[in-house]
Amino acid sequence: MKRFLNFCLLVIVCTQVNGQLSNELLDLKPSNKLEIPAPQQINFTQDLTNDDRGPGYFGEFIEVGSEYSIENGTALSNGKIAKKISIATQEAKSINLILKNVVLKNNAQIITYNPDFPDYELEYGSENLSKNGSMVSFPIKGNKQDIILVANASNDISFTLEKVVYGRKSSTGFGESGSCNINANCPDANGYRDIQKATVLILVNGNGWCTGTLMNNPTFDCTPYILTAGHCMPFNFDDVENWGFAFNYESPNCNSQNVNPTTYTGAIVKTYDGFNDAALLEMDVIPNPTGGVYYAGYSKVDAQFSAACFHHPSGDIKKFSFDGAEIETTFYDEDPTEHLSWKVRWDKGTTEGGSSGSGLINHEGYIVGTLAGGRASCANRLGADYFARIKDVFEYRPVDNSTSYAPHLDPGYARDESVPGFFCSDPKPALDLAIAGISGVPRKVCNELFNPIVEIYNAGLTDPGVFTVRMTDAMNNNLIKEIMVNTGLAPGEKKSVFLGEVGISSDVYAKFEVSSSGTDLREFNNEGFLNIEFIPGLEYLLEIQLDSFPTENAISIIDQNGNLIDSVKFSEDFKMELFTLPICVIPDQCYTLKVYDNYGDGLCCDYGDGYYKLYDNLGNVLADGWNTDPTPQKAQKETHNFCATSIKQHEIKEVKIFPNPVNSSGRIRVDIPNTNENIEYTLISVTGKTVSGGILTNNTIALPELIPGAYIVLFRDNKETRRARILVE
Repeated sequence: MKRFLNFCLLVIVCTQVNGQLSNELLDLKPSNKLEIPAPQQINFTQDLTNDDRGPGYFGEFIEVGSEYSIENGTALSNGKIAKKISIATQEAKSINLILKNVVLKNNAQIITYNPDFPDYELEYGSENLSKNGSMVSFPIKGNKQDIILVANASNDISFTLEKVVYGRKSSTGFGESGSCNINANCPDANGYRDIQKATVLILVNGNGWCTGTLMNNPTFDCTPYILTAGHCMPFNFDDVENWGFAFNYESPNCNSQNVNPTTYTGAIVKTYDGFNDAALLEMDVIPNPTGGVYYAGYSKVDAQFSAACFHHPSGDIKKFSFDGAEIETTFYDEDPTEHLSWKVRWDKGTTEGGSSGSGLINHEGYIVGTLAGGRASCANRLGADYFARIKDVFEYRPVDNSTSYAPHLDPGYARDESVPGFFCSDPKPALDLAIAGISGVPRKVCNELFNPIVEIYNAGLTDPGVFTVRMTDAMNNNLIKEIMVNTGLAPGEKKSVFLGEVGISSDVYAKFEVSSSGTDLREFNNEGFLNIEFIPGLEYLLEIQLDSFPTENAISIIDQNGNLIDSVKFSEDFKMELFTLPICVIPDQCYTLKVYDNYGDGLCCDYGDGYYKLYDNLGNVLADGWNTDPTPQKAQKETHNFCATSIKQHEIKEVKIFPNPVNSSGRIRVDIPNTNENIEYTLISVTGKTVSGGILTNNTIALPELIPGAYIVLFRDNKETRRARILVE
């Protein structure tokens, strides 16, 4: 079974009905005519199910690259000006557009419609644009399309028509999904009316369909996170800037009536986990709260007694499905090599292509999963669907969190298993201080000091004036650090609170909390919790220069008893990056370092001059290398054994840095005793990425603009490597 069984293979008839265009606009003569011939590679009789361009492919991208504006437009009777552009094709089944460098000022509009069916139109304004000024229009049936520009002045509209999407297949679209589907506003969906408004129809790359859910997070800050399926994602994540999002595409009642969706363009990828079939996007534009969109709550516990989902089968208006039985946990498609899933068999409704990524709603109204695939259909009512479980994608990963929902949907490390949903237009509480992030806290502390930073967000209506941030050991309620902030925090403002240096001598279940003298009505977001493991040892450093294919590489450290003490698998974010991993080791014990490359070509040759080195706490190199044989070997692995010395960290020559803490983009002065050599420095973030480096000149380093937090600075001469920590405020 393939995941794209639930990914739409056909194009919607996207009919955003705004009333008939005026005769004055319809009678405009085209100022530009584009003839788009059918590309030779198109075969209109070909079955697209297994098309090698990916699931959901329904149209061919035709490069255009023409620039247009409303200059020299026709004057209208209402004082505005207008211009028409006509597009004609030979056999296209639908047409939609990808625009770049779009300027829409002073309520200017772009209108698209098929001149053979002028009752159906789509209108776009500045609110539909991405951050980069891109816009994707939704497909309209037919082999021709007119574009009308309407503005107040000649400089109010301009754009580049980058591509035309030449539809290959007849549309299914409005009203043509399977007959067993249930409209979202039928009585069957009573009890789910709020979360219904969180479902969004996604136009993937301009030529495919998925479903997504707008998600809340504990800060209630209206960040537009969209939860969807991992298999909906493009090969190049940058392509999501051309994705379209349509809210409220649903019939107003139980009958099938077409409606006006509210559309937006553009997003960025925040999370992608291919194994668990999970993806989280952040839209470029916050949806208009007056449009009635809902930010869904989520739960990390079991689905339990019943489940439901809203979705857009075959790109149709929003539908509802329900399963009243207890939800089963099993492997996707019953395959033990796949991820764990929620398995459902629908009592009401079904799913189809285009439903992928829809959210599974538990009996309490929380999202607990996303549709990965299945065999359910109107023709197969006993077929099962499989939903990836949200709780499996909430693991915090200290080095690379690009595969976890946690930093975005739970940035404050809240202990609560669920977060409620809300409308962004809901009245805000008078006081609501929320922990919006915790940084500078290592998961393993190796006898060194660390500098926690707690980000506080004011989600309420009033400034608390004075508030307190505490760090305690939740196991015994012992206070570790407390900072009182008396500079206030305006509504909607975030502030990073530096707790200063912290040292521990045993394992700590750290509780971070914010409080004020007022009554906070959302107490669950006032707290965050982190487990910190104390290791009475030494800090070694592993340095690895990655090549152009970091996903091939992994690292593991194993102690003398065979226990895994640390491991890293790299994502695409580490392409050509210099990565540094602190490793806690216990004196007089021995360890094994394993470095993997699953393609077998190492870190060399045509794809980057890579290497790895393991340094002890004195800066001595204990292991290094990589096989630079350009002939790939299957699943190459290099192994090094090493033993930790009993030399304590405080016996190393001290490096003094001041000021410390330092402001971002500031300067630090460095005092390194007993050296006259040229010294190289490397500045490393807590994620292990190298952010700056160079030659130490006049004992001074000019810092680049840095995100607040803790950093490691390595200093190397021809004899040894030394290190220090700085805190950037």
